[in-house]
Amino acid sequence: MSGIISLSDRRARRTRAAIVTAFNQLLFVKGYDNITPAEVTERADVGRSTFYEHYSGKNDILAQSLAGILRPIARAGLTAAPEPALTTVIEHFWTSRRFASALLAGEARPVVNSLLRDMVAEEIADAQPAASIPVFLLATHLANGHLALIEEWLTGRHGCPAPRLAETLHGIAYATLRGTPASVSS
Repeated sequence: MSGIISLSDRRARRTRAAIVTAFNQLLFVKGYDNITPAEVTERADVGRSTFYEHYSGKNDILAQSLAGILRPIARAGLTAAPEPALTTVIEHFWTSRRFASALLAGEARPVVNSLLRDMVAEEIADAQPAASIPVFLLATHLANGHLALIEEWLTGRHGCPAPRLAETLHGIAYATLRGTPASVSS
């Protein structure tokens, strides 16, 4: 019986990988705003119902694809020193700046912003359950600020090494979380 479950899990992983690969290919060619789920299913060679078994739409694919990448940004400020993964992500954004910039514009921006906001809220709630203002407000502030800073940095008009930007994102989040009355519970 466990062989059947394992086979099913492997098929699901392969299907999800095919969908994500097709989505990413279309993202580079057409841009996020111009992609439809029908195009993704065609390119991934999966049926419409199969697509919707795994994803609710293109926003869901984007959110699930970016969750791992955005996690270090969501965690910024939770520790006394920046986590090395934050610098790695910022460096990755720079090397993929055309792609990263596209994700911070158009229809993709609200999806990325909501995802990061929710991740920040989750991280804050886990680390500091007794904030004096709703966690959602702090998370909204931090997510919007982080993305705005990254977006402007990606234009290249304001030179700054990736590690310095990572330190700044961390420092802003750390100061915000520590500067919020009763934000640190014992």
